[in-house]
Amino acid sequence: MFEQHTFDVDLPEDLLGAVDAALERGEQVRWAVQPVAGLLVVRALAGMLLVPLLLAAQVAVVKCGLDILGAQGLRTMPLPAKLIAAGALAGALYMDMAMSFAPLAMYRRARCLAYVVTDRRAIILRKRRFLGPRVRSFVPNQLKAVRRKQRYDGRGDLIFQPHARRRGDCFDVGFMAVPDVRDAEAAVETLTKTPAATA
Repeated sequence: MFEQHTFDVDLPEDLLGAVDAALERGEQVRWAVQPVAGLLVVRALAGMLLVPLLLAAQVAVVKCGLDILGAQGLRTMPLPAKLIAAGALAGALYMDMAMSFAPLAMYRRARCLAYVVTDRRAIILRKRRFLGPRVRSFVPNQLKAVRRKQRYDGRGDLIFQPHARRRGDCFDVGFMAVPDVRDAEAAVETLTKTPAATA
């Protein structure tokens, strides 16, 4: 398995198989790495800081609605109002719990990701349990305007497409949370300067 690499690739066995299946005939791996799971989790935790604020705001809105009903002289709340209040609180709790589990989901996702540079393309590969791997390829022409975001410890992001959009969300596409972002940048630069790859 995975006999097309040119050096020892440090990826888990199941990801090696997924990468091997994604390669074209004769394609050779030049560089491969997994993202730093902890760095992706920290990013997810930043969004989680809003959970208590959102929950407090949602409870305040429902309480305000109940107070308005009480001010109108309604001693007992009508059934439709009770259902609306219960639905609003259930929706709020569901959203807050989903946001609370975001760091765990990000950690699991990082363990299923591989970033690969071959002699022909850069690949973002996500191994999925039931649907098979999701492969996103970038040929050298798509890697001309790569941008590096580096942290003080050398980790960081190598961005291929800044501000991509999907379903209303705006995000960067590339090798995110790489252990050594300069090494990743050098591998991509080598790919873009290889005559066979650009032809």
